Amino acid sequence: MVEDHEAFLAKVSGGVAPWLVPVFVTVALVAGLATSAIGEARRINLHTAPILVLIGWNVFVYLAMLVGGMIRGRRVAPARSLIAWIAGWPVRRLAGRAGAGDGMRVAITRWLDANHDVLLARTAVALHLAAASFMVGAIGGMYLRGVGFEYLAGWESTFLDARAVQRVLSAALLPGELLTGLSVGDAARLESIRFHDGAGGGPATSWIHLFAVSGAAWVIVPRLALAALAGMRTTGLARATTTRHDVTVTAHGVRLDALTRARAEAALVDTLGLTVRVTFAGDTPHPQAEQALLFALATTPEDEVHGALLREAGPRAVLIDERSFAERFGDDAAVMDRRRGAWTAFLGRLGHVPLFLPAGP
Repeated sequence: MVEDHEAFLAKVSGGVAPWLVPVFVTVALVAGLATSAIGEARRINLHTAPILVLIGWNVFVYLAMLVGGMIRGRRVAPARSLIAWIAGWPVRRLAGRAGAGDGMRVAITRWLDANHDVLLARTAVALHLAAASFMVGAIGGMYLRGVGFEYLAGWESTFLDARAVQRVLSAALLPGELLTGLSVGDAARLESIRFHDGAGGGPATSWIHLFAVSGAAWVIVPRLALAALAGMRTTGLARATTTRHDVTVTAHGVRLDALTRARAEAALVDTLGLTVRVTFAGDTPHPQAEQALLFALATTPEDEVHGALLREAGPRAVLIDERSFAERFGDDAAVMDRRRGAWTAFLGRLGHVPLFLPAGP
């Protein structure tokens, strides 16, 4: 079963949703460039400028991430989870175009489940880079329009006075002040560039520099750092989810026919994930394969026999085949439950949890 899906895995395991980052970054850059056209032509309203709004939003996101990181068992933001689901859509479409049967659809479901955290991490990379790209576009658009137009900078408000605007700008543009030597100034300076009846304002050059440097400090640099951290997490998760498990099954007292082999393989795939590769004693095993033991439910667990085998093999998994028991005792559910309980208790004492292979078709 797993071997039939090797071609599919080869296509998708090279990278989870590789289109996500370039699409998000490109769209965000274009949207950022467009912000320079927002507002009145050739005027920058300082306390409502798009870059100031972007700075405020990103600071809010940082605080939300900080608070969320302190809460154990937190839920992933719905938007991020939705984007991760969308990111998995090409994988579903790939299988659909291939005319996949039930086996492939099951494989895709397992693969998506196994890579859910990878998709979320890749989504985080895309969102952080998109936020940085949006700010790059906003800054670039401001400078590009400044080449062709003379901007005037000022402010106007029904509810805020010059002192309140000065506080807002001093906090938001502090990195720009520190790094450029330019200053927001005091309330008197801001009052002097207040817009009145379409007039007022002052040269915007120094303000554009303050906005650009502060936007880079508040948004571009932190978002790139967060994207790098999320990228490292993505790489680690992807490596973990694509690591193949080679398992060799050794049967003791079990008829190892095609049906038993298929059920044993299905149980191990369900337990260990889609990337498990199963061989059986007598096949050509992988030299570093882990061990799995297959016992019959019809036999009574004995420490001298089964316990010795378990201690010697140290298996990754222990499977219990119920078919021979059902053939001998029929559909007596009470008898089967008692025997299952005996095996569960026996294996539990040795640190194992049994994987029961049902007797039904």
